[in-house]
Order: sequence, then C-alpha cells, then structure tokens
Amino acid sequence: MSETTTAVAVPDTEQPAVLSSTERRIADMAWGHDPDRDFQKLALEAEYFSKGFRKVDKADLEGVPHVIIGVTYREGYTRPDGTRGDYISVEAVVADKATLESSPIRHMLPRELAVWGNESVVYNDGGTGIRRELTSLFHSIGLIDVGAPSTKKENPFDRPYQEWVNGSDVAATGITEDLEHNPFRFIAARGLRRSDYESPFGPATTFYIG
Repeated sequence: MSETTTAVAVPDTEQPAVLSSTERRIADMAWGHDPDRDFQKLALEAEYFSKGFRKVDKADLEGVPHVIIGVTYREGYTRPDGTRGDYISVEAVVADKATLESSPIRHMLPRELAVWGNESVVYNDGGTGIRRELTSLFHSIGLIDVGAPSTKKENPFDRPYQEWVNGSDVAATGITEDLEHNPFRFIAARGLRRSDYESPFGPATTFYIG
C-alpha cells in the first residue's frame, strides 16, 4: 500500500519537496513534536486534572476581579518589636474570560493581564491591607476572636493569629467556610488596589481589596 504524501513549501526556484507520511512523522519528532504527544490531543483525552493554585504577585491582580475562596494564616518573621509576625495565603479564582474582556474591566487594568480567565491562584499578604480586612471580617462573623486592643494605638486585627483569644486553629488549617458551613466566598469585584507611600524604612506598598 502506498503512503500518503505531504507537500512542503520551498522557494519558487526549486521543485516542491514531497515527504511521505512516515518522513513527515520523523521530521515532526526530530523537531521535538511527536503527534502522539500533542498537547491539545492529550488534553482532550485526559480524565484526571490537577486542582492546584498558581502563586502570583498581588500586582498581577491589580484591578482584576476575583473570588476569594480560602484563607490560611501562616507563621512569619519576628517583627522589630520582638513579636511574632504572620501572613495569609489567599486562594482565589479569577473572573471568567468574558468578564475580563468587558470594556469596564479592561479600562480598569493598569497593565497587561498576567492571569487567565477562571484561573485558580494564590497570593500572600502580611500587612495592614488585605490581611487586616479579612481578619476583621472573620472576627465580625464569629469565626475568630482576636481579643480587645491592649493599647489605644493597637489595631487588634493586626495581632498575630497565635495571640488571638480564639480561632487560631481554624486560621492555621485554612478558612474555607462560615459558621453555618457554607462555602466561604468573598468577591473582590475590583480586584486589588495598590497604595504606594513613604514609610520610616523607605518606600513601601500596601495592597487593599478593591
């Protein structure tokens, strides 16, 4: 049985070279492309998928709508005053492609998109912006109890989770539902908002939920 052939474009001064299907397959493999290992082909055949989150910078979500679905508190560095610091890992899902491509959203973006529509991402924050806001929310709905401020200047929502009156265990495990066991969903409709300022230690940036 004769093999099928494929014409290969060459300069007009030469006769078109013709490769057999076997030669075409060998050429594809030689250049690093195995038709049996084509990404699109394999993706259509797949029955198992990873469900992880891609680590992104907060700047990647500036102006990008997303839904926060989980928050985990983690131990951080010791602060200058000797107290233990902490930070949160925020798990979220980016808005769908149609939303990201809508005119209001595109005009809100400060730069080219660095995330995909519906992508699962995770970002960290240990400052007085995102972490403080989410801690305040969890306290107000009764998931945690940060305790009363010890001084007039202290914001109790900045207190490390290890020093809370209640809720440090669930915070370290990961908050993914409310007291009624409903899935936690927090819509950051305008993505994250950036604030640049001068601090006693030099230029600083704090991100807030938009």
